[in-house]
Order: sequence, then C-alpha cells, then structure tokens
Amino acid sequence: MPSKPRTLAGILHRRRHADAEYNRARRGDPDRGVEDAVVSSARWKAVRAQVLRNEPLCRACVAAGRTELATQVDHVVPVRVRPDLAYDPTNLQPICGFHHGLKNAAERRSGGVGGDLELSRLGGLRRGGGRVVFFTG
Repeated sequence: MPSKPRTLAGILHRRRHADAEYNRARRGDPDRGVEDAVVSSARWKAVRAQVLRNEPLCRACVAAGRTELATQVDHVVPVRVRPDLAYDPTNLQPICGFHHGLKNAAERRSGGVGGDLELSRLGGLRRGGGRVVFFTG
C-alpha cells in the first residue's frame, strides 16, 4: 500500500500527475474546441468588457439583495449547446466567480445542458453560513 508522500517533491509529483490527467481529459473533449475558440477571440473580449461595463453587479447577488461585483460573464445557454449565441448579449449574464462556479457545476452534473439552469430561473443563489443555499423568491 503506498504511503503518503513526506516531502514537498513527493506532494508536487502527485499534483503534477493529477493536473496531467485533467488536461488529457479536457483535450479529449470534442466540444471544448468551440468554447476555447470563442473565449480566446478578440470579439469575445470586447463583448465581455461591454457586458461588465453595462451591468457591473452580479445578477444572482442582486436577486438576493447583495451588491457583489461581477467578475465573470456567463453564457445562459452554453456555447457547446448553441454556438450561434456565443456573442449575443441576451444570452450573456454578468455574475461573480462564486455563482459562476455553482452554475458550471450544476451544468456538469446535468450533462452540459444549461438552458434551464440560468440563475434567474433558479431564483438566485446566495451564500449562507458557509453553505450554499438555493432560494425561490
């Protein structure tokens, strides 16, 4: 039975192996190419900046009565589902990193379908007592 690594080199070796596995799986995802092409384009950077300028607060936090700056621009319907909506401002919502992570995790659990997982239909999300609380209203 392998023992726990006792040195920094041993810990980093395990981390590098885990990162390599993650990167290998990510490269093998055929839909990832479309998403990477969109988010690395100059057009996306301009649209993203415009969305954050027009609406600087996280929509989910505003729905919960909080004022948190949006740091991410999220596709309501994921690019892998509808690549034609990648730059459509009506398909984009500014959200904070916390809510972006929650939404992406929910999309991954549901198999990558995001149309019904938009934050406004969930009623918003908020942090409460160190745990995630879903609320309706």
